[in-house]
Amino acid sequence: MQPRVVITGMGIIAPGASNINQFNCNLKNGVSPISFQNELERLNFNCHVAAVANIDKTEHLPLLEQYGLEKSCDAIKMTIIAGLAAWRDAQLPIIDKENMTEPDWDTGLIMGSIWSAIDYITSPLVSMVNEGQTRKLGSQSIPTSMHTGSTAYLSGILGLGNKCYALSTACASGLDALLEGYHIICRGDAKRMLVGGVESPSPYIWAGFDSLKALVKNFNNEPHKASRPLSASARGFVPGSGAGILVLESLESALQRNAPIYAEVLGGAANTGGQVNNGSMTMPNYGAVKRCIAKALEKTKIQPNEIDFINGHLTATKADPYEIGTWASFYDKSHFPYINSTKSMVGHCLGAAGAIETIATILQLSEGYIHPSLNSEDLHPEIEKYISHKVIPQKMIIKPGMKIAAKCAFGFGDINSCVLFKKYN
Repeated sequence: MQPRVVITGMGIIAPGASNINQFNCNLKNGVSPISFQNELERLNFNCHVAAVANIDKTEHLPLLEQYGLEKSCDAIKMTIIAGLAAWRDAQLPIIDKENMTEPDWDTGLIMGSIWSAIDYITSPLVSMVNEGQTRKLGSQSIPTSMHTGSTAYLSGILGLGNKCYALSTACASGLDALLEGYHIICRGDAKRMLVGGVESPSPYIWAGFDSLKALVKNFNNEPHKASRPLSASARGFVPGSGAGILVLESLESALQRNAPIYAEVLGGAANTGGQVNNGSMTMPNYGAVKRCIAKALEKTKIQPNEIDFINGHLTATKADPYEIGTWASFYDKSHFPYINSTKSMVGHCLGAAGAIETIATILQLSEGYIHPSLNSEDLHPEIEKYISHKVIPQKMIIKPGMKIAAKCAFGFGDINSCVLFKKYN
């Protein structure tokens, strides 16, 4: 019999939130930490706003110093902060490795990201190499710059012995990491998997999107209004950063150790649209998106009308109406579930988005509320054809009876993921 998989711990460092409690409070109160960035103006970006996850010196520096990572790249720092928070949240012990004779064979780690250590690679790595100073790079230059640096450092701290790797599926990376971890536990290959995503705050990451005019430029003087998913006045996404990590665990293991349980992972599906049927490197093939959602429903044996709310990918770009239209194909207009966009608060955290937004989804499901979708008062007319404004919360809605939530993530390269979660009872 296939093991049931539950979420027993969550850790986060997100724009405007250095821990889960603060993040949860921001969601409930509709707090947006998006702010003006002098550096983007100086660099002649069109977009001068961003949602930056800041590493708090008072709260986080002692932890980083404990493991000698205070000078490491942001991706590694945020992975360590969020990963250890998730581990503790799951009530798992951090064992003194000097007393370990064997690694933890039952636990593995998967992290998703797009650019990972780009802040270290661009400076100091590139500048030092260009200046002929390779001998001064030091022994940590490789583990810091490699894509698997974050997973290697965190798994080393915890002494993990199961599968440990990084993946990159563009903006679907964080959700794909969760789905991969779920499958590993379902196969019986692990009891626990830490899964999530991380992305550094860097103009070198955001520059290409600005060049493509995918970033918003119309609200540089009103940052709190800049992220506008579902809106008629949406003009692009706000770049974000951060890390979100979840502890997935077999239900049997969780019950044996009397662990806290947030929700159950019912399963999901992932695919690519092959960049056909109007799909491209930057736009989804929406036939593939529909197939991905349908497969997720089929695998989890959930009917569309059983879904209480959808946490959309919804980026405040021209893709939003197509995303809503694809979901609407599963519903009669009068039965469409609530839908919201966490990006309306924290911007688009790219490779970390799927994980950070999954944490937002789980908090809402487990506590019985739906957070507001900010700046969507002027609903896009193409979206209005499919759904009523009533299903897009403008303020927090209390819904204690919710049982099922859906989360989607889509990435450049025509990549799609959909995962369904159930409130644990």
